[in-house]
Amino acid sequence: MGKRAGRRSEERKEIADKLQDFKSLGHHKPNGEKITSPVTLRKTLELAASKIEGGRWAFVEYVRMAEDSTPEVKPFLALWDSQTQYMHEKQTLDQYCNLSGVKAELLVSSAAAAAYRYNADVSDLMAMTAMPSVLEKGIESAKGFSKNSHKDREMIYKHANFLPVPSGSVVNISNNNAAIAQANSSSGVQGFSESVNDLSDSVRDAWVPPEEGTE
Repeated sequence: MGKRAGRRSEERKEIADKLQDFKSLGHHKPNGEKITSPVTLRKTLELAASKIEGGRWAFVEYVRMAEDSTPEVKPFLALWDSQTQYMHEKQTLDQYCNLSGVKAELLVSSAAAAAYRYNADVSDLMAMTAMPSVLEKGIESAKGFSKNSHKDREMIYKHANFLPVPSGSVVNISNNNAAIAQANSSSGVQGFSESVNDLSDSVRDAWVPPEEGTE
């Protein structure tokens, strides 16, 4: 009992010392440079992290994925990695943000970008690995006589290019002025610019100057 109690006392003292070291940082970066003002006072990062699966731990890992493309987040990760599991649970992400001097919006944007890339890649991986079994099921259904068999057959035919795949509505707009002018000429329709010039000539020819002494 004495040895166990002594070990627990040493562990508590070690945790207390680390907590004091953490608090002694104040508003300073890990390199000792003073932060003139905190980046965020509210638990904005904690709120953001609570909205994703995995919470704050997943948030930090997403930020870590963005470290190469966004090196500005390195002070935050360096401070996080220097702390124990106990400190991670004791302090908020916003406190780590303040102490590291990294802006909260930079952490959120870098984590969001990394999460998008990671989850998109995972989704593609899931789709590609499931493709053989899905295709096998589709072929089985296409060979059957269920109410959806004809739809599966149609999709397989289109995949194999046995049937044309609809390309949707296509609207072609030509801006070839020469072609338009030629078409108008051949059809006997006068072009717009020619019509304006002829109208101007007609107005100019019909204009009669006023007699002297009259307005």
